[in-house]
Amino acid sequence: HNDEVNHQIDELVNLKIQIAGEINQLEKETHQMVLRERYLHCKKFEQIAVDTTYDYSWIIKLHGQALKEFEKEYPEKFEKALKSH
Repeated sequence: HNDEVNHQIDELVNLKIQIAGEINQLEKETHQMVLRERYLHCKKFEQIAVDTTYDYSWIIKLHGQALKEFEKEYPEKFEKALKSH
């Protein structure tokens, strides 16, 4: 049982490293920041706004722009995510 848990942890760590690398490939640093804070650091939009001093509404807008940029860069990720829902 411990081996299976350790294997799953290793897979999650590797996935997080992969996602971080993909986010870092985005052109705009603000897009990188909002995706990193939201998906790698699991922060709520409100907390990202407080931490960055951006308005909450601007964080929401940046997030939408960042997802569009990510989708443009990695369309296969979005197709796979849509099929799994």
